[in-house]
Amino acid sequence: MSPLKASSTLRAALAVSCLLFSVSCAPWSVPSSLVGTWSGTQKVTVRVRQPRGPNRFVSDTVTIALSVRADGSVEGHVGGATLAGAYVLRNRGRFDFRLEGRLQGALFSGDPIPTMDIHAPFGVVNDTLAGSLFQQSGMGVYPMVDFRLAKLKE
Repeated sequence: MSPLKASSTLRAALAVSCLLFSVSCAPWSVPSSLVGTWSGTQKVTVRVRQPRGPNRFVSDTVTIALSVRADGSVEGHVGGATLAGAYVLRNRGRFDFRLEGRLQGALFSGDPIPTMDIHAPFGVVNDTLAGSLFQQSGMGVYPMVDFRLAKLKE
């Protein structure tokens, strides 16, 4: 490849990179259809690491309530655990959005994990918010619940 052609190819690659970078960093605002309070009752399963042998799974049915604000912050609870430092982001996968944050407190009486990092990819169709909630532990990600939450009328 000639130096002139290599230089042109490099400039084109840099231009495309700059364009993609500027698009990915574009300001994003939470859609008004997402803002509000969402609630539902679901069966949640927590993965518990055992000192020996296979992991143990503990389940119970709890209420999930999320309040999404226009600035992207999210408050709420999953059973007895409260969301802390939670926010909603655009998602690149199959779902349009994702929730990231931490649950503090036991989800239900048999839950032995007092604090856990979570993420939840989700989408919104009409007045239903649907997705999956995952427990994060180090490099591991473990499904807890496929949820469907209804938007509460304000």
